[in-house]
Amino acid sequence: REDNPCKWLPDSMCNVIMLLKNLVRPIDNLLVQVWFPSTGDDGCTTLETKGAPYTIIGMGDALAVYRSASVGYKFTHRNGHSDGMPARVFASQRAEMTPNVQLYAAKEFKRLAPAKSCDVKASIGLPVMRGPEGSSKEVLAVVEVASESCT
Repeated sequence: REDNPCKWLPDSMCNVIMLLKNLVRPIDNLLVQVWFPSTGDDGCTTLETKGAPYTIIGMGDALAVYRSASVGYKFTHRNGHSDGMPARVFASQRAEMTPNVQLYAAKEFKRLAPAKSCDVKASIGLPVMRGPEGSSKEVLAVVEVASESCT
C-alpha cells in the first residue's frame, strides 16, 4: 500500500486525494487510484494504473485485492470508442459515477469479476485537467474512487 499517495503527483491531483481522505465517513472503505494515459503511434490512447500512485482509506483488504486486479487491466480510446470508465472519462473530460457496478454486464464493466469478488460497488472517475479556464484542456490522468458501499 502506498502511504504517501502525493509523493509523485502534481499538487492538483494531491489535493483531490487529500480532500477525499478528509471527507469520507469513518465507516467508508475507499480505493483511490490513478489511471495515466499514453498515446501510441497509431493514435490509440491507453490508460493504465500499473505503477501509478494509489491509496486505500479505511480497512480495505478487499480493496487491496481489487487494486491488484486493476493493475492487470488497460482501457483504450480509439476513433471515438472508449472501452471502459477510465477511457470514457479521459475522452469526455467529464466525471462519471455509478452507485453499483455489480448491476452491469461484464462487457459494460470489464472489471466486473474482481468487483464482485471484492464486493466493490460504487465507482467514480474524475478527470485531472491541465489548461487555463476557457482554453482547450488536456486530461493528465483519471482518478478513480472505488467503494464497497453503494451510498
